Amino acid sequence: MNDRPQAETERQNALRRAADFDRQRDQLRIDHAQDGLPALTAAVRHLDRLTALLHSVSAEILRRDTDRASDPHLASSLRAYAETAEQAGRAVGHYSTAVGELGFLHGVAARQETQVLRDARETAIAVVRENAGQSANSLDAASTRLHNEAARLKETDAQSVSRAARTRSTHADHARGQAPAEVETHAEAPAQQPSHAPGAVRGR
Repeated sequence: MNDRPQAETERQNALRRAADFDRQRDQLRIDHAQDGLPALTAAVRHLDRLTALLHSVSAEILRRDTDRASDPHLASSLRAYAETAEQAGRAVGHYSTAVGELGFLHGVAARQETQVLRDARETAIAVVRENAGQSANSLDAASTRLHNEAARLKETDAQSVSRAARTRSTHADHARGQAPAEVETHAEAPAQQPSHAPGAVRGR
């Protein structure tokens, strides 16, 4: 069985998924790096994309759990995607908390300022920033896990190529060793001498 196509396909897929997590992590950090906070609607769009990432990783797990009997690389990839799903779930959970606090801030935006309200707003803003940061960290961990799996698959691919090269070399050496032996066998075969039937001895 040639493992190389399966390993390379898995590696490319892991890198694509990792890139999805990288993009969402970077966007979160950009939107939350400013002094202000993203609008509630913008945050909800972030949450929607995070949820989609979790769903996509879940689909990868389900597919590999079904097909793993036919592909030796799926067992390791299945574990990698399961651990990625854990991080994606944490990202969703953290950002859900941030969205909830943004909802509070949106709801009290028009209220008359009081010390109590000011303190509540400051607390909410801190919670939003903390959880947005934790969400981005979880996305980073998910990406790192997939990059590690891609690196493992690349090493597997290299080992597969090396084994194939050694096998071809062994076959070639065997073929070269066989050819001279056959020639030598034919060369050493004794030549047949013509047979002469004994003739009658004539007397004088």
